[in-house]
Amino acid sequence: MLQGNAIKDYFIDIHLGNDYIPIRGFARGTFTLQLPWNWYNEFSGFLVYVDKGFWGSKEVIIIKDVLGMANGDGVLEVSNKTEHDEERTMTAKGICYISFGSLRKTSWWNSTHTTLSLSFQRRPVDLKVELVPRRSHGDDDSIERAKDASNFWDEESPNEKTFEIIRDSKSSIEIQWRRYHHSKQFR
Repeated sequence: MLQGNAIKDYFIDIHLGNDYIPIRGFARGTFTLQLPWNWYNEFSGFLVYVDKGFWGSKEVIIIKDVLGMANGDGVLEVSNKTEHDEERTMTAKGICYISFGSLRKTSWWNSTHTTLSLSFQRRPVDLKVELVPRRSHGDDDSIERAKDASNFWDEESPNEKTFEIIRDSKSSIEIQWRRYHHSKQFR
């Protein structure tokens, strides 16, 4: 499981090549995430799994505050299930981690968020989102020491970051995710 303070201020992009990870609970198009009351203290970020059909060099992740987006009877309906499946099992081909530390200085950051929706701008994809817990009791200090900048890489090209916040408002944030399929870093 992904945990630890070493990842508190970073975006992480994981490309799985020809390998796939089976994941249960994918949603088509938009994933709605109900946040626990202590989400901003107990968790360090979002882990976003994307299906194997999602490929583009640049994609935009949209995170919206669902508060106030109620249906006609005033009750918020939260569901990631399709009409035909109880729970969809898909294979994750791409994974990204969005740290809360990287979002704290934005207009969007608000510890009172209770429900969020995550989607991609250009086309609907199958995705799943999980909260990543902070350090567990018993973790050793090697996680903290891993914050040395040489252990992290954020750029394939000198002028292009892997993740970049391109729009920021109180109700939503848009993050451009540049996918690099042939990174020299991990060959």
